[in-house]
Amino acid sequence: MNYTKKYEQVSKAAARAKFARMANNLDRQSTVSNFECGFSTWWWGKDTENPDQEAYAIFVNTNYHSEWAIQEMYKTNCKNW
Repeated sequence: MNYTKKYEQVSKAAARAKFARMANNLDRQSTVSNFECGFSTWWWGKDTENPDQEAYAIFVNTNYHSEWAIQEMYKTNCKNW
């Protein structure tokens, strides 16, 4: 099972802040553009599915974790992983 999930954000600042909290909880610098949590890769960037909007999102790709586990990582900012 290999899939990518997108968490839409309300703004670029919100995406950067949420991503920085997640990275900091894994002892990563908040300036990184991607990081590994468990067996999943997280990154943030522009949501290109709707080019008419200036939308940003946090993305995750995994081939190990269930959707429930990914959701928990996102909700807890990767604290317990």
